[in-house]
Amino acid sequence: MSNQNGAPPSDGPPLTGYEVPPVPPSAYPQQGYPPPPGRGTNGMAIASLVVSIHGFGIPVAGVVGAVLGHKARRQIDETGQSGRGFATAGAVIGWISTGYFALIVVAVVLSVLFGN
Repeated sequence: MSNQNGAPPSDGPPLTGYEVPPVPPSAYPQQGYPPPPGRGTNGMAIASLVVSIHGFGIPVAGVVGAVLGHKARRQIDETGQSGRGFATAGAVIGWISTGYFALIVVAVVLSVLFGN
């Protein structure tokens, strides 16, 4: 037996289109089972990204962030953790911020040497 839509009959009142149909209790996940353990994100990868971003304000932080990024990628390859994108971004941003600081140093030196 089915209703006019071809759906099986429900025990409750007819739906008007705005209500959410009730979910049977068996559809809920069972309580008491912990989620499966994950490998997690590599902490050094996250640290490399954070430190590298600070490299635009603190010159040494760019180099530290880039080195952390390269080390984190090596750890991720060995352990299988996630966070490879964070590590790569940390290394790239670290080297970019280091290059940015080097350009500023060169510009200041040139302006002192060849300035009026």
